[in-house]
Amino acid sequence: MLLERRKELSFEGFRLWDLFRNGLPVMKVDANQTFTGTQVTVGESRIAFPIPVAELNANSNMVQNAGY
Repeated sequence: MLLERRKELSFEGFRLWDLFRNGLPVMKVDANQTFTGTQVTVGESRIAFPIPVAELNANSNMVQNAGY
């Protein structure tokens, strides 16, 4: 199913989200578009988006994601 989705939606920007959604690692590439051999796994702080300030202000129990 993932292979078919990858073929059907190629070049539309969904691959990264499909990998995250399915818990698969993302291979890092360098500036020359070659694989570096390292992986970014689901749950790492490098792939979390910042929580908007309005949301943080609306709920005092929320904590900003690491790195922001």
